[in-house]
Amino acid sequence: MPDTVVEAHDVHRSVDTPAGSLQILSGIDLTVYSGQSVAILGESGSGKSTLLSLLAGLDLPQSGQIKINNQEITNMSEDQRAVLRAGCAGFVFQSFYLMEDLTALENVALPLELFGHKAPYKMARSWLSKMGLEERVHHYPKQLSGGEQQRVALCRAFSVRPTLLFADEPTANLDHNTAQLVIKQLFDLHYESNSAMVLVTHDDKLAKRCDAMYYLKLGQLHAA
Repeated sequence: MPDTVVEAHDVHRSVDTPAGSLQILSGIDLTVYSGQSVAILGESGSGKSTLLSLLAGLDLPQSGQIKINNQEITNMSEDQRAVLRAGCAGFVFQSFYLMEDLTALENVALPLELFGHKAPYKMARSWLSKMGLEERVHHYPKQLSGGEQQRVALCRAFSVRPTLLFADEPTANLDHNTAQLVIKQLFDLHYESNSAMVLVTHDDKLAKRCDAMYYLKLGQLHAA
């Protein structure tokens, strides 16, 4: 039986609006295992990104329990959650979130340096070469195409060998052909690392590549 990497039980989240409290998530239950890929689909505004933020410990629910690697994060401080994420999680977002004043090489090397890797730049260069970006290592994000930036983001996410990957609409800002390349590379890295992956998307075709699919509707999660 694979290890449980992420577990959510009876998670609720609401936000205050001028019209009163708005319930975004209601009674969410979800379990993600090592090596498993899970897709969460839903319409815009359905709460997909909110759920991803809660599962990653970037935000906290009003009630319910969330565990990462069997550690309950809902009782942790922000700093404690950050330390836990740094030790096990990688992130890929639709907006890339590369540091604009760092080169591709420096962007990938940064988390490796923070982890105390003995040769962060050598490792970063190896990852970029693996993704076909050996000629772009000294380019800044503004000098890269969207697809190249997303591949740098993939290198950054996987370079620290995460046991858990969170991906939020990773192909939303890419053209079709570039998106297909990024998807292939994302899943290749996922299989190679045997990481658990939670993927938020509006793309049914992308979601169907995952081991499990869920639809988020009216605050509740439904298995496909």
